[in-house]
Amino acid sequence: MLKLPLTERQKEVLDMIYEKMTKRGYGPTVREIGEEFGITSPNGVMCHLRALERKGFIRRSPNKSRAIELTDKARRSEKGLPLVG
Repeated sequence: MLKLPLTERQKEVLDMIYEKMTKRGYGPTVREIGEEFGITSPNGVMCHLRALERKGFIRRSPNKSRAIELTDKARRSEKGLPLVG
């Protein structure tokens, strides 16, 4: 099976999602992710979320706020995620 490595920014976004879910019990909004990383366009954040979903690290429920769920893959590999570059 082909492993798709994460870019540095994708890893940072995934770490932020993990941290928020651990501390608050629920994930961040698209707006919160954008504010954290200086991404002004919601579409820019969505590109990162779609990539994380495609690579199997998160699941999202469409049309719901804070509907990001970490997969078992994300939980298992939180300390050793591969990076590109």
